[in-house]
Amino acid sequence: MSNIGDKFRWVTYNYEGGSVSQVTATGQKNSYEDLDLTNIKSFELWDWRANQRVLLVNFDQGDRLVWRRRIQDTGYGPEEVCHIVGKITRNGEKGIVGIFESDGHIEAVGDFLPTSNWFYPPSSEVEETGDAQVS
Repeated sequence: MSNIGDKFRWVTYNYEGGSVSQVTATGQKNSYEDLDLTNIKSFELWDWRANQRVLLVNFDQGDRLVWRRRIQDTGYGPEEVCHIVGKITRNGEKGIVGIFESDGHIEAVGDFLPTSNWFYPPSSEVEETGDAQVS
């Protein structure tokens, strides 16, 4: 059985025509920290087992990608995993969605929500790795 949080994987495309996959066909892992966050043309989230794209976000040049994978212990079974995907425009406008691995549902918010269990702003070193634990 695969690890919790391993259902969805991302791929980014940049303005020079290149791409970076979270996990390549040879199994090499790339991290969010390796991306040039200001040169992303599009971000895709894939259910890699089903070979199906579940989310596409397009960017204008200068927009910035935000991605976090947050894990919550539900206390009664499998953990819930939410991929937070958003963009911050050159003008500072934000758009943020969360896609949940358990059932694939998507929730959208206009900005980070400091008191939310999922949509709180990135603020700690752990969160910046893209592998945050939510209690």
